[in-house]
Amino acid sequence: MTSPRPSSSARSTRTSHQLSPWEVFRIPLALGLLTGVGLVSALVGDGAWDVLSWVTILAPMAVVARAYWRRV
Repeated sequence: MTSPRPSSSARSTRTSHQLSPWEVFRIPLALGLLTGVGLVSALVGDGAWDVLSWVTILAPMAVVARAYWRRV
C-alpha cells in the first residue's frame, strides 16, 4: 500500500531563505523556559503556584498537539 501524496495546496514547510539560529530555536527556547518555570513553581508553593505550574507544563504539550493536528 502506498502512502498518499500531499496535494499541491498543502502548506510547504520549506522556506526560500536560510533561517538564523534565533528563528530556528526561539520556539523551543520559549517552551523550555515555560517548562522550567512550571517545574520551579510546582516546587515553590500551593494554590496559585499549582495553577501556574499546570499551565506552563501543559503549554508544550498543547503546542505539540496543535502541530500534530495541523499536519493530519
